[in-house]
Amino acid sequence: MISVFIEGEPKAQPRPRAFSRKTATAIITRMYDPGTSDGWKGCVMRALKDYANREIAGPVLIDLSFFMPRPKYMLTKKFPDHELWHTKKPDRDNLEKAVLDALKDIKVLADDCIVCDGRLRKYIVRQQGGRIGAHLKLTPLAEIEGFVVLEEEESVNRCPGCGLLDCAC
Repeated sequence: MISVFIEGEPKAQPRPRAFSRKTATAIITRMYDPGTSDGWKGCVMRALKDYANREIAGPVLIDLSFFMPRPKYMLTKKFPDHELWHTKKPDRDNLEKAVLDALKDIKVLADDCIVCDGRLRKYIVRQQGGRIGAHLKLTPLAEIEGFVVLEEEESVNRCPGCGLLDCAC
């Protein structure tokens, strides 16, 4: 299990952008990544450098809690001094995508498709003593009691009717 707090302001993974240019003989279209999350991905990579090159290949559970900066209008005494739910942009799935891409880039995960379970939360930090960043908890499902991780040979023994192992239908 890996449990770490990532310091820095969480940024979402932006959508790929495209631009087209017409030349005398053709139309050229190029795709590019705006790169607005590169600083945040660098923070993730620095926080997880001790776990680099592990390339976990089996199914994993990832819990992520993002702690976003408190907006200036919430710095008054009118708002309570504790963590609040963050209900504005960036979207939580795009925040997760940036973290998973960074985990894949430094080879903590073999691929981000192996994330099978987990919880995502977004908070606004408290006024006094709040830390901006994210808490990541990564657990390979093979380490959790009661979960069965199938090997390739076992996956062929599934019931054709329901897809479960050792089924009575």
